[in-house]
Amino acid sequence: MKLYQIGLKNLRRRKLRTSLIIFGLALAVSIQVAISGISKSLESDFSRKLDEYGANILILPKTNDLSLDYGGLPIAGVSFGSAKLSMSDAAKIRTIKNSENIATVAPQIFRAAEVDAHRVIVSGVDFNSEFRQKPWWRFSGSRPEEPDDILAGSAAAQALNLKPGDDLEIAKHHFRVAGILTETGSQDDKLIFISLPAAQKVFDKGEALSIIEVSALCYNCPIDSIVAQIGEKLPNAQVTALRQTIETKMDVMHRIRHFSIILSAAVVLFAALMIFVNMMSSISEREKEIGIFRAVGFKRKHVLAVLIFESLIVSLSAGVVGYLLGLSGAYLARPLMSLHGLQGFGIGTILTALALAIFVGVSAAIYPAYKAAKSEPTVALRALL
Repeated sequence: MKLYQIGLKNLRRRKLRTSLIIFGLALAVSIQVAISGISKSLESDFSRKLDEYGANILILPKTNDLSLDYGGLPIAGVSFGSAKLSMSDAAKIRTIKNSENIATVAPQIFRAAEVDAHRVIVSGVDFNSEFRQKPWWRFSGSRPEEPDDILAGSAAAQALNLKPGDDLEIAKHHFRVAGILTETGSQDDKLIFISLPAAQKVFDKGEALSIIEVSALCYNCPIDSIVAQIGEKLPNAQVTALRQTIETKMDVMHRIRHFSIILSAAVVLFAALMIFVNMMSSISEREKEIGIFRAVGFKRKHVLAVLIFESLIVSLSAGVVGYLLGLSGAYLARPLMSLHGLQGFGIGTILTALALAIFVGVSAAIYPAYKAAKSEPTVALRALL
């Protein structure tokens, strides 16, 4: 009888113990697979939502400003060679190499205007882009839909005594207050928002822009690369990454990844200990059998090979079962975590699950197998007497 046949026969004779070991290791592998897939999906989904939650790249006209201050007191300044931004510049951003990483491009123009004896800042915006970029905006009234609709910040509305439905004159043009922003605690509270085409027309600015805000998905592409690509497309603009925002997002991603690694390591360690204990117990029960093998001529390497082969079969079976359980568990958990899709369940994950199961199973079985292989045949012969 060949060595592998002996190993298979032993596994069939000990179905309950074999099933328990397979189930335990498969459970550990399934938890690792599910945690890995869910954490990758959470990272991707959470990062995408964070990237869309406000701008992380700011584009300004490039200017050569020379200013002087003394002790924080501005004394003099001179500006020359100032460039300008235009709507065509905003369109070029969508043509960069990593254009798929650009979530939102929000062009804006800012102008000061006299409104009811108050000096206010009017911001011309693309409302669709602005609402995508600022999902935290809440307002009373309605969302601006018509060209002459405006959205007033809470502080501006309070200063001008505005309410939804009021008429407002800006630079001799009449507008209707569609909505009033709920207080945001930002500069938005002090602004009057009108549509970008209306602002360019009212202030006679053609296609000129003041700034362009960009929400870039920096999960799969370094933000520095995106900034460099935009800079190449817009040589007359100053492209700046908002480092604090980006680093905060990356810190959250790293925390999620580290938590999943620690949890997976704990589960795998538990599985290794369980297999080790079961193998040691199995070796004790099979001491007589192993001694007889040695007595009839089996060498130590043969005994070791049989036990490692058994562990390998158990580990492979646990790897396959664990992957299927982990995949099923992740799909069941997906709606609970509001995930639209799952990532990390390709052929690479299958191979990783098998490799993990084999590594844990065989590693935990090496010492018990080595101890069994060192047993002397006299032990078994004395036990039979």
